[in-house]
Amino acid sequence: MPTLQEILQPRRDVERRAGGRTTINRDVLMFFNGDVHACCVRDVTNQGAGLRLNGLNIVPSEFGISFDNFRTMRACRLIWRDGDFLCAHPSIRADWGNVPHFSRQYWYFYPKH
Repeated sequence: MPTLQEILQPRRDVERRAGGRTTINRDVLMFFNGDVHACCVRDVTNQGAGLRLNGLNIVPSEFGISFDNFRTMRACRLIWRDGDFLCAHPSIRADWGNVPHFSRQYWYFYPKH
């Protein structure tokens, strides 16, 4: 019979996420506060994406990312951050202000070819 500590301690060999992840490791541009920053989308699911920030210290709760040099941009919401890694989900509430040349596709992390 397992001990209480074994029951309460999460198993490291079990994937806790309900959906599968697809590794893509694609460089993207992140947009917030009028600035552009290079980062990498490591993996995606139907609900979100994991990003590597490449040393970026501050990230707001809402930002945009682009796979195609801002021909289109996906609005994102920060879910969690651990050092140089974060998880982002779609944001339909993002207010980009007067940025008319950005396409406001709110979610579709897989690049369209």
